[in-house]
Amino acid sequence: GNVNTYVDYKPGDIIGLEYCAGTYKTSPSTIIATEETTILALDNYRFLNPCQNYCPRHARILNKAYVLLSRQNQSLLNRIKELSMSSTKKKVMCYLNNIRQATRSSEFNIPYNREELANYLGVERSALSKELSDLQKQGYITFHKNHFTILKKEG
Repeated sequence: GNVNTYVDYKPGDIIGLEYCAGTYKTSPSTIIATEETTILALDNYRFLNPCQNYCPRHARILNKAYVLLSRQNQSLLNRIKELSMSSTKKKVMCYLNNIRQATRSSEFNIPYNREELANYLGVERSALSKELSDLQKQGYITFHKNHFTILKKEG
């Protein structure tokens, strides 16, 4: 079947944070690890309600959770923007510009091969390959495999 990637988790991230205070008993999402992963399951109530002493460890965990939730929210807003673009070319350039902003560099690696990037952007792989080739010919980007350089903004 089709695979839709909504969030890429990094080492140290808290998975399922968005469901912690909700009414879900289990996550409505499927999470697939692409490399060896260790998962620590936490009790929602104890996670959200610190002990009376409010120990420093709990404070650090909650602070990290707030930072991660903020980052995930920004990532999802970027994702909505990428998917709402009206053409494959605009989706590609929006995605690449979001990576450029996140890395603060015009040269970067993306975490996807062509098939995975096509799935992520909700486009056909052949259409993605054509647009990448066209963008390179037009001087907007250069790329080799998953290494990209943005030369100028798409206008």
